Amino acid sequence: MSRADREKWDRRWLKRDAHSGLGADPFLVEVLPRLRRGRALDLGAGEGRNALLLAGSGFRVDALDISPVALDRAARAARERGLPVRCAVVDLEAWLPPAGTYDLVVGVDFYQRPLLLAAREAVRPGGAVLAAQYAPGTHGAHEVSPAYRFELEDLRALLSGFDVRVAREQGGRREFLAVRVR
Repeated sequence: MSRADREKWDRRWLKRDAHSGLGADPFLVEVLPRLRRGRALDLGAGEGRNALLLAGSGFRVDALDISPVALDRAARAARERGLPVRCAVVDLEAWLPPAGTYDLVVGVDFYQRPLLLAAREAVRPGGAVLAAQYAPGTHGAHEVSPAYRFELEDLRALLSGFDVRVAREQGGRREFLAVRVR
């Protein structure tokens, strides 16, 4: 992402009140009891709504986003709650996660094919990849370029060797959860 992209996201976050009623993603809340605890990576973390849930549920979380404005809010909320969230401003179009590091990789309303290919290697055996986003044209959908939308079958193919636990479209959302077998 360019400097212009970062500024665009900062402007979007500055227009909103901090943590303006956004709770954690409902799909993440639903599957959380089934996830192995450990180290988690939240891609496109924004203000940390999912990172805070994960940290409060026993994960050590790396929350990454392009927007310093959003991550400052996430870091402040984590400090206030005493939660283990490490925030880092990162260009996710250029960043690659270290292999074999995470027990969970989360991408809610964020998808980028090359990063997902790298993220699958970042997940330890027994760890999971979770993706969720609104389908185009549905209530709640962000204006997202087709390059950043995922299809469930595309995720199945990208995560071959993973055990797909959930792959569904419901309520205008695409939701996917897969566990690395080996």
